[in-house]
Amino acid sequence: MRIARRLGILALVTIAATGATSTAAFATTTPPVRTVASVQAHVQTRSQHIAAKMKTLQAKVAGSSKLSGVEKAKLQADIAKVVTDTAAWRTKVAAATTMVAIKAAAPARLAVTTDLAKLRSDLAAAHGKPMTAAKPATAAKPATAAKPMTAAKPATAAKPMTVAKPATVTKPMTVAKPATVAHPVTATQ
Repeated sequence: MRIARRLGILALVTIAATGATSTAAFATTTPPVRTVASVQAHVQTRSQHIAAKMKTLQAKVAGSSKLSGVEKAKLQADIAKVVTDTAAWRTKVAAATTMVAIKAAAPARLAVTTDLAKLRSDLAAAHGKPMTAAKPATAAKPATAAKPMTAAKPATAAKPMTVAKPATVTKPMTVAKPATVAHPVTATQ
């Protein structure tokens, strides 16, 4: 055990002395510069991803037997709004030729994120409701013997509340004097 510990310490000292640590993990790298083409490619992939998710969600909602007709209609409307706003965002970014035009499409992106948040909350509300279908009957629990009742303790009289007396000032406060300098000041020319 001592030999293994010494070898481990020796290896750590050798690594520290030679500087063979992983500097790539600690190196600061600058983020890549965003270009119009890179933003357009990113928006294109995000919009395709959102469209694919909405298509599968639309099929799930339509085929769900647990959702009521009103809930299905509300969710389908939310999904349609997400799809149309995503398409609008994608076309605004695709038509952009400068970064200023890309930044001008920010309200369209915000509309997509707002629609997605509303869809998530509506989905949670639809799934969080108690089921209207009857639950299957469960077996009754066996009865347990009741505990014997005990007499209640007599109530005790509450103690009267005492009010604290205001503090009285016995002697006035004194302010400490500033400290004096013990060494003399020497004059310079």
